[in-house]
Amino acid sequence: MNLSLWKALFRRVSMENSLLISECGMTLKDYENAATAPARFLSSFQSSNQHGIPLKVYSSHYIDTDLLRDIPVFSESVSAVYLVPGGQFMLTQHEGFTSEIHLWDLGAPGKSDRGHDFQDLLPLASLEDRSFLSSLPAHPTGNGQGIILFACKDALGEEEGECERDIFVYEIYPMLEGASFRQIATQSYNYSANEDLSYAFNHNKLVMFVDEGIVRIWDYVTSTQATWSVPMYPIISNIFLRGEIVIIQHSNLVSLYTIPELHTLDSSLSSDAQSWDPIFSSELPSIPQISPQFEVEAPDPWYNQSELPIHIDSLIYSEGEEPYNQSQSAIRYRLYVSSLVDEYLSNRSASQLHNKESDFTTIPASDGCLEGYRFCEKQMISFSSFDKGLSIQRAQMDITNVPLLLDQPRMTTAVHRCPQNEKTLVSLCSASGRFVNCHAERLLIEIVDFLPHPSSEGKPLPEYESDSD
Repeated sequence: MNLSLWKALFRRVSMENSLLISECGMTLKDYENAATAPARFLSSFQSSNQHGIPLKVYSSHYIDTDLLRDIPVFSESVSAVYLVPGGQFMLTQHEGFTSEIHLWDLGAPGKSDRGHDFQDLLPLASLEDRSFLSSLPAHPTGNGQGIILFACKDALGEEEGECERDIFVYEIYPMLEGASFRQIATQSYNYSANEDLSYAFNHNKLVMFVDEGIVRIWDYVTSTQATWSVPMYPIISNIFLRGEIVIIQHSNLVSLYTIPELHTLDSSLSSDAQSWDPIFSSELPSIPQISPQFEVEAPDPWYNQSELPIHIDSLIYSEGEEPYNQSQSAIRYRLYVSSLVDEYLSNRSASQLHNKESDFTTIPASDGCLEGYRFCEKQMISFSSFDKGLSIQRAQMDITNVPLLLDQPRMTTAVHRCPQNEKTLVSLCSASGRFVNCHAERLLIEIVDFLPHPSSEGKPLPEYESDSD
């Protein structure tokens, strides 16, 4: 294929997988690498799953933050990492005397022209005295060429047990020369220090819990908002935003809300909680004499299209034969937001949760929490950290037309050998085959590439070749 064809394929793949990759200085081999990366990662994943071996690693590099301590506005201790879809750009949060956020350009996945250990790599842009608003803190700009970052700063409130949070919305175009964060909106509110905070956002709105049973949605582009009350059932667990629909999970109850009329921020109508009924509610079925936990898996907020499904897992724990050895089983329910909205708009009665994956799947309790899933060629990719490394799960995005075959599991798994870590310190971009992991007392960021660059020799690193159990 010639250069123009590779460019066209690269741009189509980037759009379909919501990837942010700079074309500056890209060669024919670079276009080939980026355009074929999603399909090659799925092929490597399948090989790892079928043969029971870890994913092959073709390059591994390090950012040693301890060497950057003399840089102004830089704390070496990393508290969170986020690999922007595309694998080229990475956001990190650092904790020291203050909190900082840094944006890095890691270069093309699978290829490094910066030296073996990235010793000369410096942040592309930085923010002082800011933290991630959530562990998945970014969304693409409307034109797909930049990053919207959601950040915050906390302070003690005037009342005991009260905190004040300033929320900041920034945009940055990392492919432009002299890229820097530009603040586009800010808002403050008070919350209880023992309150669990949850947020959801897209390219122009942010929805959040501001008090027990109180939800607020803020259009940070038009500076308008609305506030409404929701029933405590018994507690609000998660909140999601899909297009113009807000999804709230209260334990085993899932409710969908349209967005009320928005008012200017200086109007009392914007902050006074109004009564607002959901367009759809459904309870997950319970099992007699068992109290399951209900966990939700949703797409990384980078992807906010309403047609993307949300998963609700009913988790049931049972004691194993050995002390402290729990097993965990799950019934998975898939919620199609767009179809429920269509039923509402056409005045049809809404159906129940789409129980397309009702068979039980046993998963080890040590798998921990899954990151919000990402997409790779219409496959859902999520991961969790366990004692032997990284467990990566792959599932079909849409299984409505997939026949039930007993010898073909709905979800398959591959493994990468690495130290066990907290979910905020690892991040995976399957569509580029790149993974980042922070270890060595949060001072060392490892950048791992599961795919070879077409211009390289393509030999896997032997130290990652140990057998999988």
